[in-house]
Amino acid sequence: MDIKVPEQVRSICGVLEDAGYEAFMVGGCVRDEILSLTPNDHDIATNCLPEETIRIFESKGYHVFPVGLKHGTVSVLADGVTYEITTYRAEADYTDGRHPDKVHFLRDIKGDLERRDFTINAMAYDPVRKKLVDLFDGAGDIKRKVIRAVGDADKRFSEDYLRMLRAVRYASRFGYAIDADTFDAIKANSDKINNISKERVLAELSKMAGETGASFASAMELLKTTGLLKAILPEIDVMDKFEHDPDTHPEGGVWEHTLATLRQNKEKDMMLNLAILFHDVGKPLTFSKEDGRIHYYSHHQVGSDMLTDIARRLKMSAELKGTIQFAAFNHMKFHEILDITTHKLMRLIEDPYWRVLYRVAWCDDASRGLVDSERWRRIDERVKLLHQKYIEQKKLEEIRKVVNGQFVMKIKNIPPGPKLGKYIDLTIEWILNESVDISDENKIKDFLNNLNI
Repeated sequence: MDIKVPEQVRSICGVLEDAGYEAFMVGGCVRDEILSLTPNDHDIATNCLPEETIRIFESKGYHVFPVGLKHGTVSVLADGVTYEITTYRAEADYTDGRHPDKVHFLRDIKGDLERRDFTINAMAYDPVRKKLVDLFDGAGDIKRKVIRAVGDADKRFSEDYLRMLRAVRYASRFGYAIDADTFDAIKANSDKINNISKERVLAELSKMAGETGASFASAMELLKTTGLLKAILPEIDVMDKFEHDPDTHPEGGVWEHTLATLRQNKEKDMMLNLAILFHDVGKPLTFSKEDGRIHYYSHHQVGSDMLTDIARRLKMSAELKGTIQFAAFNHMKFHEILDITTHKLMRLIEDPYWRVLYRVAWCDDASRGLVDSERWRRIDERVKLLHQKYIEQKKLEEIRKVVNGQFVMKIKNIPPGPKLGKYIDLTIEWILNESVDISDENKIKDFLNNLNI
């Protein structure tokens, strides 16, 4: 098989082979080249021991970085790109269900491939001889569109439970099915995913969310059927137990609605997909039925509060937490967005997470077949006008400098508190709506003196 190989990789492998050793491209880069995708990186495996690898490449004038000698990895810089060269190895005793306690260097590529997770990642390619080594029929599984563990699936997962999430990620990304034995092993071990650090779990979840919404929805369905969703996101897992009124949500209950909303997103946007996933997270805790109708009162507030705990548990970044919380809390405002006051809308559109909120709201509408193109045209026009009129010209910033807390407290003779915020908001809203000249301080004082809450 003739696989596309970067010239630097061919040269590196050639250096090792000229010195009497084997050298192969291995893992995901071989898979991606077979699929005609662009690999993120190209890893190289060899039967040359790390110290000898260092000696060989330094003698050829390469910059060498012995960054992973414990695991047999040496990094070599070629034409400004760093390539990892790892000695064939076997691993043993995974007491933490994540990292090997022992690493043994090997002379044979077979043993190195046997330790890998899935058949599609357990292929090696010799770019000098143009030879594919495929001991576990990974190429065949690519043709069959199947994710299958190498050897015994239970053993593979006990070595690294994170592989269960990877199986879901690969299946959803490529549109593959999970092999029956591999699927059963995931179900049997799903609760053990909590042996893995939350940072690693979130990293895998984020990679799933980095694909299109349809792909992420497929990942969510697989996480649910394997039991992994219950282990990592129980708040999402319970959504299938809660219904909607069919006249307002023809797509189905809360779970079906969430999946349908995801499928409306065509972008490969991790933040947006996660915001959609969590936008109705508060519904299961707010379910009620009155006069035969289903209600989820204040689910936006409850969901926002829940996300504080979820973000802490999964160790989310401040940016990710801020994005999903902003979307969960504000998405219901789009039902009345053409009627809300100018200042309230300004607060939304000047927020750094506005773009995500806007897309969540649009996908939310689309999932229920409620996209009214004329309504969204009017929303876009109003947003664009306000953005041009106040944000681009920084007029709102100037207004807030004048109508600040100290100014209002002095005029109204009130202390800090919720009432102060209301006075500020109402005054700014009046200035915006009436196009008041903010240099006319007496006019603003008169307005405040006549305003009572």
